[in-house]
Amino acid sequence: MKTSADHSRPSPSGSNIPINSWYPPSVLGPASSLPHSSSEVASPSRVPSRTNTSNPGTSSQLQHSHSNVGAVANMFPMLKDKSVEELRKLLSDKEAYRQFLHTFDDVQQLDHLRIDLKKNNLDLARKNLEKESEINQLNNQCMIIRTTELASAQEKFQELHKQEMEVKDRLSISALLNRLQGSINEADENSENTHRRLLSGELELGEFIQMYKKQRILYHRRTLVHLAAVAPG
Repeated sequence: MKTSADHSRPSPSGSNIPINSWYPPSVLGPASSLPHSSSEVASPSRVPSRTNTSNPGTSSQLQHSHSNVGAVANMFPMLKDKSVEELRKLLSDKEAYRQFLHTFDDVQQLDHLRIDLKKNNLDLARKNLEKESEINQLNNQCMIIRTTELASAQEKFQELHKQEMEVKDRLSISALLNRLQGSINEADENSENTHRRLLSGELELGEFIQMYKKQRILYHRRTLVHLAAVAPG
């Protein structure tokens, strides 16, 4: 049968953790328990001597709670002015913890940066949406160019390309040599006609000499040019 002393015996250190705490047990740990009320952290001199005599473990439990609070205060100086109830509320109340967290300068700076970044993203999105009509207009212009101006430009290009090929054909080496050979034959034929005219009495000797001399000079000149063009090296 349990006695009154059994009911007054303190629970294990883990039982002091708030039941509805949103911290995982791995974060709190068995040594992170807090006393249930401010009366539990009273100085040993205020604890009735009856408690010390009936249950010696109570004094060590209170000293352990004091050491836990002191360790937390040393690790987090911003918590040293918090009462036990305030600390317990930070452990169990998510909204209270959030409000306390946003009182720090570093967190506030991060909040300002996040707000500025969000605002800049919204501004960029609005600018992009404002340019949507301009983009659509440019797309329409591109379609018009493809269907009308591009077709006429391609047709003109094909015509000019054809002319270019014709000019290249006329000015090619082989074409020029053929034309030169034709002019050589023409000069030779003209000089032969002049000679036949002399024989037929159509021309006087003096006139024949002048005409024949010019025609033969032209013939030999063109022949020399042709020979130079076809010569190797």
